[in-house]
Amino acid sequence: MHTEDPRPEPPRRLLDRAQVARLTAERKTAWGAGPAVARPAPERPQRCRRRRDGRRPRKRVRTVVATLQDSEAFGWQVAAAVPRRGLHRAARKACVCDGQKYNGSIWALHLVAWGVIPVLDFLHLAVYL
Repeated sequence: MHTEDPRPEPPRRLLDRAQVARLTAERKTAWGAGPAVARPAPERPQRCRRRRDGRRPRKRVRTVVATLQDSEAFGWQVAAAVPRRGLHRAARKACVCDGQKYNGSIWALHLVAWGVIPVLDFLHLAVYL
């Protein structure tokens, strides 16, 4: 685990104001936050990382944790899901959040002990800015 950000500089495309404006407009539309300001980018084939032995990684399962309760209840659900789903055994673990204060609280209370690192979803944040 790194004690400092191994890549402190943002990707070049996130430094281009026009590119960020287009990306945030697309996200706002996808999230139902209003009409798009720019047209969507053409679809590109999805790239998969190859393992060293040449095989593609296989998705084992996709699960979701959700609630209509408050963030405290959600935090306890997330904490219970980690060992139940075997996530604590992963070599690298990250929690991607949108920058809301309660997400940081959930991470600090329930996920730090599992070795999970917080990651800011920059595009999500930029949409709200």
